[in-house]
Amino acid sequence: MKKMRFAGVVESRSSLPQIGGPPGESDVLALNPERQQGILAATGWSTLYPGTLNLGVTDDVVHRLLLYKTIYAEDGFNIRYPEKYAYIPLKRIGYLYYSATISKEKDTEQVPILLRRACNPLNNRVEEFAERQLRQALDIQDGNVVYCTVG
Repeated sequence: MKKMRFAGVVESRSSLPQIGGPPGESDVLALNPERQQGILAATGWSTLYPGTLNLGVTDDVVHRLLLYKTIYAEDGFNIRYPEKYAYIPLKRIGYLYYSATISKEKDTEQVPILLRRACNPLNNRVEEFAERQLRQALDIQDGNVVYCTVG
């Protein structure tokens, strides 16, 4: 299958703690150790950075991911969130994970990532997991454009 390449804009998570929103991925990982175990098994990584990088993308990117084989998937019924936010994984139905790479510029060093989209996704958002903090590893901040490759 042909590789899918796309650009994404680095964004802060939509639920910053100071505004009282849902927990971030590091909190969700702590409640779901099987998620970390599953990701490590699927990727072969020895470590997982406890957080994700959010990318704003065009709607078609989120939908075209369905053409690619997932390497890990989660059912929304089995994901734990704090009680106040327990509806979130059910609303998202579950999550699909794809092997991918990310780079700061086109045709530069590719960092392996695990790209995630929800089954019932936000139309313009994907998230990336990695072995290390991607903001630091790629020297990126909100508003920067990065390049991903799937497949």
